Amino acid sequence: MTTSTAQLWVQTVAGRVVHIASVNDGKNVLQWNARWHRKARSSARGPTATKQRFYARAVGVLFAIGAACFVVAAPIALSRRPGADALNLVGSLLFSLGAVYAVLEANGAAKELSGARQQRFRTTAALAATVQLVSAAGVFQISTIAASADVSGSTALFLVWVPSFLGGIGFAWSGWLYAAEARPAHDLGSRIANLNLAGSVIFLLSAVPGLVDPDEALAATRWLTALGYGIGSLAFLCAGVAAVFEVSRSLPQGSTSIPAQMERTVNS
Repeated sequence: MTTSTAQLWVQTVAGRVVHIASVNDGKNVLQWNARWHRKARSSARGPTATKQRFYARAVGVLFAIGAACFVVAAPIALSRRPGADALNLVGSLLFSLGAVYAVLEANGAAKELSGARQQRFRTTAALAATVQLVSAAGVFQISTIAASADVSGSTALFLVWVPSFLGGIGFAWSGWLYAAEARPAHDLGSRIANLNLAGSVIFLLSAVPGLVDPDEALAATRWLTALGYGIGSLAFLCAGVAAVFEVSRSLPQGSTSIPAQMERTVNS
């Protein structure tokens, strides 16, 4: 008689569990991913699923519309026609609101997981969403408000470009956390997270020319900045649209977004 031994594979990011797989003879018997749970991607979820899916879709819609504002603003800014600053301000406000919903989404998921006895179920998304909110609603918002006030010289440097750069660092950090959370799943969610990470890094790099030439007196500065923010925003736009549809995608076979089911696996 042959026997098989199931092994548990647990992946963590920043001390928080992001993926669990029960492996039997080299095959995944059951998988759980923190992003699946956060997006409530299961028809078997309880009464919290409707609220979680609303939060998830709200994040995607707000980021997509905000990114669309940035995409449209980029060529306008390059041509130095009026209207780009107003579009960027609206886009940043929508990003900030999306970041608020991301915090609600992360906290809702963490609250549902708090019933699990394992402390390692603390969520990476809660940290990522907090960093994202501070970056979007705080630091990056300063730069768009200052830009709409048409500041120049050292004022532009310290109120527009330095906050843009620091906000980009925050976006990149939160983007990395989200990507690390989703990556083990190897599905649509991980591709969305990677796309958001790419957009965040491009946003960060797009602020660098402004640190050197805060008045954008050089044509190269205007081109690099507008092109960078345009491409980064396009990545955010595609990711936001995909995130809306991600919620309705069925999970891979042998997967679950139900924490109680994974807890039984962990404790068995």
